[in-house]
Amino acid sequence: IGANQDAVFDLTVTNTVAGTTQAAGYSFYEVVPQNTTFTALTNGTTDCALPAAAGTLCTIVVTNPVVAGAPQVLKATFHTVSPLAAGTTSIFNVATQTTTSPPPGCTSSTTVCTSPPTTCPATNATCASVPTSTAAVTVVKSVDASTPNPIGANQDAVFDLTVTNTV
Repeated sequence: IGANQDAVFDLTVTNTVAGTTQAAGYSFYEVVPQNTTFTALTNGTTDCALPAAAGTLCTIVVTNPVVAGAPQVLKATFHTVSPLAAGTTSIFNVATQTTTSPPPGCTSSTTVCTSPPTTCPATNATCASVPTSTAAVTVVKSVDASTPNPIGANQDAVFDLTVTNTV
């Protein structure tokens, strides 16, 4: 994914206890990935005002009941900043299993985490990432058509420098 594009993460909520149903309203935490803003959510609601800034801890609430064997899939959309920060190699996303405790570095929903997660916590979380594309710049130098050919003494040589981003 490159700058100024949307990263869409599928958040799948599954009930693993046969014969049971988790009522609508199941909730969990979502941390807005660095270098993005949280812009949209389907099949659920959030307490964060959208667009939400990078590093914000949001509570996600599943709209429908979660029946055993029939997962609910929510789609969270994050828009990348432009330009992406130097050294950004991926957009990393973390969600917790519940709202029992926020991820390390985060304290309360709708606030920016003091140190948002950069790796997947060992317990109570699920994570995904998508690689980013960085600019692939080429420079080509050529003689401008206004340069005399052949060029003589006391004349201007004009060169064109063409810089292209090939991504």
